[in-house]
Amino acid sequence: LADGSIYINGRNYRGEKRRAAAWSRDGGDSFGDHFWEEKLVEPICQASMIALSGEDADGRDRVLFANPASEEREKLRVRVSRDQCRSWSEGRELFGGPAAYSDLAIVEEGEILCLYERGPDNPYEFLTLARFDLGWLEATD
Repeated sequence: LADGSIYINGRNYRGEKRRAAAWSRDGGDSFGDHFWEEKLVEPICQASMIALSGEDADGRDRVLFANPASEEREKLRVRVSRDQCRSWSEGRELFGGPAAYSDLAIVEEGEILCLYERGPDNPYEFLTLARFDLGWLEATD
């Protein structure tokens, strides 16, 4: 991140249905105690995160995060952190039905891509590529 710290979050198998997260202040040689990201509800599933530098946006760095924002594999949502992963926006829902793994990418001129699994009956029927920009993502925040 901008201050040199490293933030990680991952699925957890303990039943809290929240992302487990930790910080490193020494370049990744060690990490502090993990904590639960209360706002990042999850169904024990892979998620994706990517930095969007101020050069790509409006001069302010952001981190984007996507996952099924539910205790079930459904409701794929993309959120924004404007404070280096210390808090997360409500974001926008990309798909309200069954959804699972996702991956985020930033392409030319600030276009954001999210490739994700989804389906009408289960989360593994289709791969979908969503294209949007920061304006759409932050429109409701």
